[in-house]
Amino acid sequence: MKKRSALTSLLLLMLLAFLVTTAWLRPLFSVQVVFDSMEPTLDEGDRVMVLQKEDWGRPLIRGDVIVINAPKKSEDLLIKRVIGLPGDNLWIEEGRLYLNNMVARERYIPTKAVYRYGPKKIRKGRLFVLGDNRNVSED
Repeated sequence: MKKRSALTSLLLLMLLAFLVTTAWLRPLFSVQVVFDSMEPTLDEGDRVMVLQKEDWGRPLIRGDVIVINAPKKSEDLLIKRVIGLPGDNLWIEEGRLYLNNMVARERYIPTKAVYRYGPKKIRKGRLFVLGDNRNVSED
């Protein structure tokens, strides 16, 4: 009788663990990197596992890598790095990213940008994202 009770308890515990894990991991999905805009961090053809969560218990910070819907084709997903947060002022000039009047340190980009952008103030509720491979990425 104890053997059966222990087995039943184990099965119930396994079922509970499965249900909790499934409920938490349900938004887990795989995304394939289809462009080279995130090189050298992510190469074209790489696959990354993504947890689709709105709230991680902390806000997004500069440098986080996120998956977003493409602006023109909502069915396409893009992988980008968070560069600017709401209220930030930024611009790109002479290969440098200026963030709130200071040069940002970006150790993850392979080459400096060869274009100008901005200045731009990031509105409330918005983020500014770019690919790491700035001169190839169509951000």
